[in-house]
Amino acid sequence: MDIYKTEDEQGEAVKSWLRQNGASLLTGLLLGLSVLFGIKAWNEFSERRTEQVSNLYMQMSALASNQDLDGATQAFDVLVKDHSGSEYTVLAAFQMAKLQIDKGDLTAARAHLQWAYDHAGSEGLKHSARLRLARLLLGSGETAAA
Repeated sequence: MDIYKTEDEQGEAVKSWLRQNGASLLTGLLLGLSVLFGIKAWNEFSERRTEQVSNLYMQMSALASNQDLDGATQAFDVLVKDHSGSEYTVLAAFQMAKLQIDKGDLTAARAHLQWAYDHAGSEGLKHSARLRLARLLLGSGETAAA
């Protein structure tokens, strides 16, 4: 603003600028606040979902360590249905495969390990699933498949 203007002229210049740019300023402010609240809500949703899948995995793990195949299978089915993209579900598939091996059902164990391999998000889990599947195949005499 020009330093030689009176206070009334400066006030009129500010009012004129606000009339010209007020709607854009308000729209930008509302858009920015909407984005911030949206990001916050998404982060809270993601955190709650991660806690939920973690709790389901812990329940399934406790059932598996007690050799409760039926309970572990139900918990695993919920994990697969609702959280198939989670690393916890891949770890649960490893535990289900172990339970199936202990039961003597190598076909079901193979299916769980194959599922874990197909759905593993990280290379480490994918490699671990591939290794466990190969060991299972070698142990059952399927050297060509391994």
